[in-house]
Amino acid sequence: MAKDDKKEARRLPGFYIALCCCVLVIGAAGYFTERNSSEPQVESTEGFGESIAADSVLNGESGNEPRGEVISVSEVTTAADETPVPTAVPEETEAVSSEAEAAAGTPAATDEPAYAEDNPDTAPAAVSIEAEEIYFSFPAGGEILAPYSNVLSFNEALGDYRTHNGIDIAADEGCSISAAADGTVENIFTNAYGEGISIAHSNGFVSKYMCLGGVEALKTGDAVKRGDVIGTVGASNGENTKEPHLHFELYENGAPVNPSDYLK
Repeated sequence: MAKDDKKEARRLPGFYIALCCCVLVIGAAGYFTERNSSEPQVESTEGFGESIAADSVLNGESGNEPRGEVISVSEVTTAADETPVPTAVPEETEAVSSEAEAAAGTPAATDEPAYAEDNPDTAPAAVSIEAEEIYFSFPAGGEILAPYSNVLSFNEALGDYRTHNGIDIAADEGCSISAAADGTVENIFTNAYGEGISIAHSNGFVSKYMCLGGVEALKTGDAVKRGDVIGTVGASNGENTKEPHLHFELYENGAPVNPSDYLK
């Protein structure tokens, strides 16, 4: 009996040692299981920056000395998400660009180019074309028997009231009548005053010659020069002036004017 008790006493220390080893193994297994479950799962597709962050975390937990500040994967993702996306160029940037262009010698876009000043291509023409001054010579050499009048007066020959839109220049019947200025024959006509001819001149002037006995061999569109003979004096028809004369009218832009103001 005593011998059995001694054998039992020898077995007890071995039993407890085996029991302690089991406990240590179970504790180590639990520790590594807990550690593996708490480590972050890093996927290689998340990017190079996230892999570096995961390596930093693992190195810090394993006791290795970190090579810098340890950041988490969530911090890297948040920082990337918060990166501002430019939407429009600020006005200040545009102003700086304009100043930079001006400093570099490149003109900025403005309403009026800077080179327009003193530029012969854009400056107004230095030479202005003035209207040609025109004057008229007397178509006949006699005195003025009846002046121009824009007041209605009774015409005894025609029996009505009318203005005297021209001047009556004394001339013998059959006397030659000349063109008062260069121009183009506008019309050859017959009216209450007898035969007549009108000549168009520059600057909107038209001269009319009436109380003619005949017209030279002219037609509409023919060019005439100052002093060219255009007809002869005829009988005085349709006027209060009974002596032989030339009835001469002058129009500017379609309105009658006093011929005496233009004759020289």
